[in-house]
Amino acid sequence: AGVSKICLHARTKSQFYTGKADWQAIKTLVETVNIPVIANGDITNAKDALDILELTKCDSLMIGRAALGNPFVFEEIKCALEQRPYEEPSIEKLYDTIKAHYEKIISYKGPRAVAEMRKQIAWYLKGLPGSAKVKDKINKLESLDDIKKTLDEYMNKLI
Repeated sequence: AGVSKICLHARTKSQFYTGKADWQAIKTLVETVNIPVIANGDITNAKDALDILELTKCDSLMIGRAALGNPFVFEEIKCALEQRPYEEPSIEKLYDTIKAHYEKIISYKGPRAVAEMRKQIAWYLKGLPGSAKVKDKINKLESLDDIKKTLDEYMNKLI
């Protein structure tokens, strides 16, 4: 059929976001075809990446939800693959990343960026101290300036 690569997300439609991806299905696919296989599903950190590569012998990985609010996961995995130490991002680096992301969304979507930015900020702040209250506040704001101001106040308290 001319297929040059296959990406398998080893979770069924009925599972949606629950249960575990079937990495064994990826392994079986790798053993069955003679083209590159890209593994996807439940790869959330460097350990998962190393484990799925070892188990399946796949050619590459695709990262999905693990990158939401955590674009640093790619560097973490890269460090593991290169057998280098990984340093968790500081609050300052997280904040700089959020601001850069914020500016890119605004430049791309303009005023329509409000809903997207509220969602992105919620992912970035997940697990941070006191984040539930600030996420709730941000989710009610309609102005990009108000969202930025609220985010700035919160992050400056953490730094």
